[in-house]
Amino acid sequence: MFQKKDYEIIKKDNYCISFLARASVAPVLTVRFIPSGIENIYHCEFGPLDTLTNEIDTSFRTRDNQYRSTIKIVAGILYLFLKKDSARLVKFSGIDTARNRLFLIWIVANWDFVVDKFTFYGYNCFGQWETYIKNGKYGAVLVRAN
Repeated sequence: MFQKKDYEIIKKDNYCISFLARASVAPVLTVRFIPSGIENIYHCEFGPLDTLTNEIDTSFRTRDNQYRSTIKIVAGILYLFLKKDSARLVKFSGIDTARNRLFLIWIVANWDFVVDKFTFYGYNCFGQWETYIKNGKYGAVLVRAN
């Protein structure tokens, strides 16, 4: 899944990787990892970059089933980012429940592959982090590379 060249890195520093996505509705997507204020935990945001403001349009929507390709590309970048430092975790909480749900659907659809590459934790309805359960309902997900 990650060996296919679906993107080209166009900018890279400690917290941000920008890439040209080949299967997305947007011509250029940016994946940005932002320190959360808690050591080694980063928030992930992705979408087209507004070059005037340097802000990511996190509200963009893909057409039809293109979200699978977009999430797959984001997961490849996520894996590279996490493998650079084994202490890192990345939090996905989505800008809304629909976007968060797409990420959860992608995890389940690719379960056999992703459990070998990542460890997941889900934020449950009781306000606690737990080991991710396939098909579980979570408000956020923490991800670590294996």
